[in-house]
Amino acid sequence: MRDALERSVDSVQIIHDQALRLFASGLGPREAAESIYLPRDLREAREGYGQVESHVRQVYNGTVGWFDGEVYQINPLSVKEEAERMVQAMGGRAAVREMATQAVADGGLANWRWGLKLTSLLLTLDPADPAARAAHATAARALGQRTDSANARGFYITEALQMEGKLLVQGQPQTMAGLRTFLGTPRAERLVVIPVEQNLQFVRYLIDPRKAEGQRLAFTIAVEGEPQIMRVQLRNSVLVITPVASRSERHVDVTRGELADFVLGKGAPAKGGEPLAELDRVLDRSRLMPPTMTRPGVLDDKGAREYNHGLEH
Repeated sequence: MRDALERSVDSVQIIHDQALRLFASGLGPREAAESIYLPRDLREAREGYGQVESHVRQVYNGTVGWFDGEVYQINPLSVKEEAERMVQAMGGRAAVREMATQAVADGGLANWRWGLKLTSLLLTLDPADPAARAAHATAARALGQRTDSANARGFYITEALQMEGKLLVQGQPQTMAGLRTFLGTPRAERLVVIPVEQNLQFVRYLIDPRKAEGQRLAFTIAVEGEPQIMRVQLRNSVLVITPVASRSERHVDVTRGELADFVLGKGAPAKGGEPLAELDRVLDRSRLMPPTMTRPGVLDDKGAREYNHGLEH
């Protein structure tokens, strides 16, 4: 046990210390990750969680920041324009598709990695490209099957399943985008039991700065059964939420259910809800499930509860 703990502690230190030495010599996170060395007995069959290269990038991010010294990264082209230009420089989509398919068919770590890169460019331009999806899935699965890291394997295999339409929830295919929407949409039964401030803090992140530009709004709100009154102020395209001692001239009284409905996009209460209706006009809920959807994706209510319970634990 002492030896195991010692190896674990020393593995963390050697990654950290070597990473800083390599950064100080001018290497960026990717180059440092390619250059770092761990003795065989510290690395072999011991990457059960993350992998060494990923840890090096995280050390860089925590000590240096996002900028790796490559000045192109200060103001790069958009992801799509960069992909379009790179694909055109390599001879067009058909040529890149052929190169990717051949690399994946040839196999080997380098070829699978190159196949992933090429197909990622193609999928940026056309997410439905069937040949690119198939090659991408093959390369991702091959790499996932050859890593000791549970994290890396999970990402690789999940990507492959998603490309093949085999990422299943309750037996039905899902996408990561769909799952993000599901997980990012609060459940009504949870919203009705949490404090009003937590509901309003969630609304903060729904503000669309373009819709809110130049808009000003201020009111107080009280929720049935909760003594604390909150002041809501829209200014400079942000929402500022503070507790106050008394109601303002513009005030809204709501039930817990009415506030939950507002957060989920089901509208403001008909009686006295004008300030909430005004606020609603500057919100963006495009990344949430539509309020008319009774089932989150293919999950029924029971399945949604079970899925969330599993994630929470």
